Amino acid sequence: MAILLRSTGLAGYENLARSLGLDARRELKRVGLSANMLADPDALIPYVAVVNLLERSAQASNCPDFGLRLSELQGLDILGPVAVLIRNAPTLGEAMQLASQFVFVHSPAIQLDVGPADGAPAFVDLSFGINIPNLPPCAQTCELALGIIIQALRLLGGGTSPPWSHSCRIADTDRRPAIPEPMAVIAVLKIRTQQSGFRRPVFNVHCRTTIQCCWTWRGPTSSRNLANRGSC
Repeated sequence: MAILLRSTGLAGYENLARSLGLDARRELKRVGLSANMLADPDALIPYVAVVNLLERSAQASNCPDFGLRLSELQGLDILGPVAVLIRNAPTLGEAMQLASQFVFVHSPAIQLDVGPADGAPAFVDLSFGINIPNLPPCAQTCELALGIIIQALRLLGGGTSPPWSHSCRIADTDRRPAIPEPMAVIAVLKIRTQQSGFRRPVFNVHCRTTIQCCWTWRGPTSSRNLANRGSC
């Protein structure tokens, strides 16, 4: 049974694809999707098809930051009713907890966990993951999620710039494990926020946040070299 995602997860895709010289409808058709599916914000589409679409589009357009560019065309509103809950949360901490609790409405494959930071009691970690067995290479999907999370933090922080610092550590491998992982959580995006900021009202957050990314995925990564990318 296919694991689904709300079609808003591809909001802005057609415009971005065309701007990079791609035939958006043809690219959608290649992965079993259509423009009509994307036109309905409440439609559910296969998550793996989205992953494959973003990877293929990045390669075909020679645009290694395709996912990040797409995140710039999206926003918190792609989460639909979950976005309403987050926007109306009284504090950043409660907004993060609500997102963690109800993100399954966007897709049951998405895992968003909030908890104390290991070895850093003054901080809280927000971790993002995708749970789909035998998930194909998905660097673009990871970067799309990272971009949206950063946008959400900026929104909830009142647009202060920068309300956090972030760094990335990327682990890249082309080798499949001898024993497949039972749970394919392929992306872990850790947003580390000071407890003081965690308790402050939404739109009035002034805190230092560190986003630590450790990505591992299986399969070839010929379209990009992530080995020593450094800061995002």
